[in-house]
Amino acid sequence: ANIEYILSYTFLDIREFKKSKKYLKNLHNLMEKEDKIFYTYIGRYTAIDSFIKVFAYQIKEAIDLIQNTILEYKGQLKLREFLNLSLNLSALLLTNQDPKNAIKIINQFNKSDAYYQNNMGREWLLRKEMIRTLILIELKHIDLAEKSLNAIKHKNTNLFKSKQFLMVDPYIKALEKYINSPEITDFKELQKVEKAFDFEKEKVFKDPRLIMFYAWLKGKYTKQKTYSVLINEYESLN
Repeated sequence: ANIEYILSYTFLDIREFKKSKKYLKNLHNLMEKEDKIFYTYIGRYTAIDSFIKVFAYQIKEAIDLIQNTILEYKGQLKLREFLNLSLNLSALLLTNQDPKNAIKIINQFNKSDAYYQNNMGREWLLRKEMIRTLILIELKHIDLAEKSLNAIKHKNTNLFKSKQFLMVDPYIKALEKYINSPEITDFKELQKVEKAFDFEKEKVFKDPRLIMFYAWLKGKYTKQKTYSVLINEYESLN
């Protein structure tokens, strides 16, 4: 079962969704045969299957899958799996133009930063706060969004200097530009932003979670829906 999971995750990571789905199906067959395997992998299975659905034009089905899994198996999910699925759900709701329900999920993360950093790591905590900020912008809670961005910058100054996070600071600047002057942000401005942080689409699009951040930003700068941008950008790579 673990081999099937690793293979499915590996192909997901390089956007080979057909192959990922093949090994995911093999994993599901094993899950159906034994309860221990089922409960061990249900969270990870759901995470992969939902991402595949997003890029198969089935974002509503992906949202339903995560919601149903959390509702039915919350007691059996490990803490990390529960928190990951919940954050993914919030991001998908935002991507699907449903910020009101997205913020409800984010607001359930009401423990301290230290708690989430200890249990999930600093990268997860940063991702949570960035998603929260995008939702606040979508809801037009601009004062809260600005406060959130300032907190992110204050808490993560040293993190932004590491190679893995070099694009975060320019991304935040792009958000601030949109907040301050939404009427003048357009495709040309987006290209300037991409140039500023040496944007490499292939690199960013290795991670489905990063694609969603970019799709939201491009959607705002070009006045398109996030999910439409997401699908168009994905298709342009193939």
